[in-house]
Amino acid sequence: MATPASGADAAWLTINGQPLSFAPDDDNAALNLSEYRVCYIKVTSAAPHPISIVIDEVPLHTEHYGLWQWRPEHYAGLYRLTASAPGAEPRTAWLRVFPQKLTQRLYEQMRSELAALSLDLWFRLLSPAVERAVFARRLEETSPLHDYKQIRSLMEKLRPVMLHIRRRPHCSLQPVKRRCDWRTLAHVGGEAQPLPGPSLELAAMRRSLPQEWQVEESQLSYDVYENRLLKHFLQRQLPARLSLIEERANAEAQRRAALYQRYHNEEDRALLERLQRVIAECQQMRQRCLFWSSEPFLKTVQPAALPSKATQVLLKHPAYSRFFQLYLQFQQRLIVVNTERYINELGQRKVSELYEMWSVFAITHLAVELLEERGYRLVSNTTFYEVEKRYFEFEVRKNVASIVLVKGDREVVFKYEPYYPHASTMGTDPALVSTLSSGGPLTPDMAIEVYRQGEPWRVLVFDAKYRWQRSPSGQYYAKEHDINKMLSYRINIRYQYLRRTSGNVQLQRKRIVTSASILYPGTELQEEDDGHIRAFPLIPGQAERRLAAIRAQLNELLTAAQL
Repeated sequence: MATPASGADAAWLTINGQPLSFAPDDDNAALNLSEYRVCYIKVTSAAPHPISIVIDEVPLHTEHYGLWQWRPEHYAGLYRLTASAPGAEPRTAWLRVFPQKLTQRLYEQMRSELAALSLDLWFRLLSPAVERAVFARRLEETSPLHDYKQIRSLMEKLRPVMLHIRRRPHCSLQPVKRRCDWRTLAHVGGEAQPLPGPSLELAAMRRSLPQEWQVEESQLSYDVYENRLLKHFLQRQLPARLSLIEERANAEAQRRAALYQRYHNEEDRALLERLQRVIAECQQMRQRCLFWSSEPFLKTVQPAALPSKATQVLLKHPAYSRFFQLYLQFQQRLIVVNTERYINELGQRKVSELYEMWSVFAITHLAVELLEERGYRLVSNTTFYEVEKRYFEFEVRKNVASIVLVKGDREVVFKYEPYYPHASTMGTDPALVSTLSSGGPLTPDMAIEVYRQGEPWRVLVFDAKYRWQRSPSGQYYAKEHDINKMLSYRINIRYQYLRRTSGNVQLQRKRIVTSASILYPGTELQEEDDGHIRAFPLIPGQAERRLAAIRAQLNELLTAAQL
């Protein structure tokens, strides 16, 4: 959208000869800016003087006032340009920069796949083994009648579940503090604390005894995580969704009523009657939810909106397990996960960051599938931070166990951005450490750490790189510098431990990395160092043949790590 050349909205700047729009809803995509290409920014006669330019909080300098050169590097997406001048309000413009190494179509596909991959991991890994919730992305809003049928079926299945839970609700011993008089105090110990206030004078002992005490006792309580999740579901999630269905049904009923009055179409009349039944039953189901949430054992329970996790009770208790399965079905089928928010936020990220995130999630997805085929069982997933009921940040937990699978005495741990400190900072503590001669730590993008009987046994390292080098024949290979970095990971990430032999104790640092792999947007599968160093060319929407080859090579790495 071009900005008028005169008046209050006159253009202050041009980019490559075209006016720059400062409209808040315009990303200046028509300028066709792309990363790694020089742009020429000029001041216009309508701009106040002197004008200064800041792009993403970095001042843009020039040797000749009125003409700036700007070369966006390392990422596409949205840039924020702010133009300032004395005595004038600063103006802000958005600049859409298109990627160089990926076409715009592949860039958009990568953003979409990242949303699907991440949500698939979240739903699949959090579901109990008896019933996996399979993620299916909702491309459009469903009808109120469709949602009504889904929630009516869920409510019917929930009825016997609530009957069983009501008979024997889950509870646990929890510490409770209470005030008591000194006369009812059985004995004075570590669990009894005197409270400020009046005291009883003991003349014979020449001492005083506080009249009120605080005692800590253990009492059975229903205020446990499982009941909190149940109350939150009954009191907030279900009624909120029923209200939304009722609201949409009301709007549709009004529209159909107007059509029927005008055209007297029998189909409109029949649908209007069905919608009215839906509205009435939604009100009844909402009342039933409120009745269930007012059960005596739930009255003292806090309806805390906690991120759902599969506890042992939710997985193994017959009634609570069935409730948790219904809860997961509700999240999958009836909550529309609005990916638009974080997809828009991703548009403001570096393409390099976006690619690295996408490629790491893609290789995680493949590795989890391959391990499951080998008999490994998912036991934990804390990959995402839940920030709202319907949204998830694209931030992952760093340097902690994000995904855990087990089989026999082996535990496989996925870590994003693990931190391996230099051995010199760890003393003699057993740990995975860096032995770099420069003395620094090592932080690859992702590692699969394998533990045997609780002790580090194997490590597979992955590092995403949004770069390549082109051969004379036109193929794209991983850069030599990145290959060397993988060699450094393989050599310098070691397991440090104390070894006791013949009465002596020696500090040992053994190699533990079985493979180090690059994820890059190239064309060639590469192997170095007898297959211990690999380069996976990952591109969104790649052919099934290429994906099968990547899967086969990843399978080889898992076999080499004896998984």
